Amino acid sequence: MKKRNLDVGVAKQIYDLHSLSHADLRTHYQTLYGQPPMPLINKKMLIQRIAYRLQEKVFGGLSQKCLKQIADKIDVVAACVPIVMPGARLVKIYKGVSHEVTVREAGLYSYNGIDYTSLSSVAKAITGQQRNGREFFDVRC
Repeated sequence: MKKRNLDVGVAKQIYDLHSLSHADLRTHYQTLYGQPPMPLINKKMLIQRIAYRLQEKVFGGLSQKCLKQIADKIDVVAACVPIVMPGARLVKIYKGVSHEVTVREAGLYSYNGIDYTSLSSVAKAITGQQRNGREFFDVRC
């Protein structure tokens, strides 16, 4: 297989992604993919997906044959990615007290007037201990 040098223009575009805001990355993603990204996708994942797409446009993507060979060699287990839509309310009764969290846009969760970036951080605020937020709020696939 022939080794390719990374196109300088693509490398600069990828480097520049890190200076963009989350909102600008979402817009850039929509331009490249023709659809908006998932509502709760974080900045790091947006940068990775945009960088992949930029390189794919210049160098081409993986062929179906190559993808099949990769899939045949590994045991792929679908990851559980629960989708909780913005506006949803999650209610947890903990030690006899009802706690309500509102899911907001851009991966934020509002609890007691404070915005948190993950359900785990909300669970920690409630319990005082590090907890898996999806398990704590019983969010399933």
